[in-house]
Amino acid sequence: MQISGENSAFLENLIEKAKKILILVGCKPSVDNLAAGLALEEVLRTLGKVSQVYYRGEIPKVFNNFAAKINNKIEVKKLVVSFNWQKNQIEKVSYNLEGENFNFIISPLNKKIDSADLRISYQGEEADLIVTLGVSSLAEFNDISSDFFENRIIINFDKKENNQLFGKLNFVDPAAESICVVVAKIFENSQIPTSPVAADILLTGIRATTNNFERVSDPATFEAAAFCTRVREGKIRQQEPAESKTALKQIEVPKEWLSPKILRSKQTS
Repeated sequence: MQISGENSAFLENLIEKAKKILILVGCKPSVDNLAAGLALEEVLRTLGKVSQVYYRGEIPKVFNNFAAKINNKIEVKKLVVSFNWQKNQIEKVSYNLEGENFNFIISPLNKKIDSADLRISYQGEEADLIVTLGVSSLAEFNDISSDFFENRIIINFDKKENNQLFGKLNFVDPAAESICVVVAKIFENSQIPTSPVAADILLTGIRATTNNFERVSDPATFEAAAFCTRVREGKIRQQEPAESKTALKQIEVPKEWLSPKILRSKQTS
C-alpha cells in the first residue's frame, strides 16, 4: 500500500472537520479488527473528537477492560414532540400500536389541542464521518438501513482483495497481514498524533494476527510494529492525556504472545 502525502493530508482534514465520528468494526470476531477500532477511538479522543465504536461480535477477552467503549447500537437522533402541557391542560399521555404504526396519544382535560402548539424536532447529533475497519462491503451491516450511509463521508480501512472501495478515502492493502498494520502505517505517514495507549493496542492486534510475529510474510508488519514500539516507549513525542497512562496498563495480553520468539519473514512462493 502506498500512502501519498495528499491522502494523508485529506485524512487529517476530514478528521479535523468532523463533529462526530462513527467507527464501524467488521462483525466477524477478530482481535485485529477491534484493536484497530479501539486504537482509532483512543487517537480521536486525544484530538478532542467525539467518537463511537460499533461492533456486533463477541468482545475478545484481551479487551474486556475496554468493553465500556464498545457499542452494539448506533446512536441516532431522537424524535422529540413538544407542547405546553399547562396551557393545553394535559391529563395524560399514552401510546398504542396499530399494525405497524406507533400512535402517541395526548389526552387534554377539556379542550382540543391546536396542532400549531405542537413542535416536532430532533435531539442529539449523528455522526458526520464514518470509519470502517475490516469491512469489504457496507452490505455486511444488514442491521443498518442503507440510507444511513447516504450523504456521509466514509473512510475505509481493509486488507481484503474483494473490498468494494466504497469510501471517499480508501486505505486497502491486500498484502497487509493485519488491519492494525494498515492503520499504524497511516498514523506513521501523517501528522495525526498517536498516543502510547493507541500504539499498544495496535501491537496487540498485530501480535494476535501473526501469532506474536511467528507468521510474517510482509516486512511492513515489522515496520508497523517498530513504529508502535517507538511510540509506546516515548521515542516519538506524541500528545498524551494523563488518563492514558492508566489505560495503558489495562490490556491483559495472553502470556503466549509475550514468550520469546524467533522473528522470521517467510518468503512467499
